[in-house]
Amino acid sequence: MKNNLVFVFVFVVFFSCKDTDVVVVADDSEEKEIENIIVGANTDSEGCLTTAGYTWSKLKKDCVRLFNSAIRLYPKTNPETQDALLISYIILSDDGMEAELFIPNHDQSLVLIRTNEGLPYIFNDYELTAFEGFTLRQNGEVIYLGDGEIGPKFTGKDKNDD
Repeated sequence: MKNNLVFVFVFVVFFSCKDTDVVVVADDSEEKEIENIIVGANTDSEGCLTTAGYTWSKLKKDCVRLFNSAIRLYPKTNPETQDALLISYIILSDDGMEAELFIPNHDQSLVLIRTNEGLPYIFNDYELTAFEGFTLRQNGEVIYLGDGEIGPKFTGKDKNDD
């Protein structure tokens, strides 16, 4: 008797599940396949998973997560901010002669180039100097500053005040 109950239970459970990949249209009784879409899997034109924080790096020729692998530059007007929408990022080439700059509100990254070690990286009206950290200027005016470290700036504020 127990075996029959188990069999009936499994039978009911198995056939009560509905296949969600097929939709039956009432008007013409045609079946249409639903495209399987992975929610939260948005990719950019290079195939980087943007919803996971990846963006394409021209210098690395790969998808990178800026907040883990790039040097942060903080706005001169708000150097203590941790708001990712205000922070710029730089990635240096392996030989140190190019710097890829990711600036808020810019669709594309900018590649700044220096001709010799010790000189600033330059692209159009942007100039990036590397001395005791990084300073980014636009038209000669300082707009971003950074300590030269990869990842978030240590402020000491994450200690417990016990």
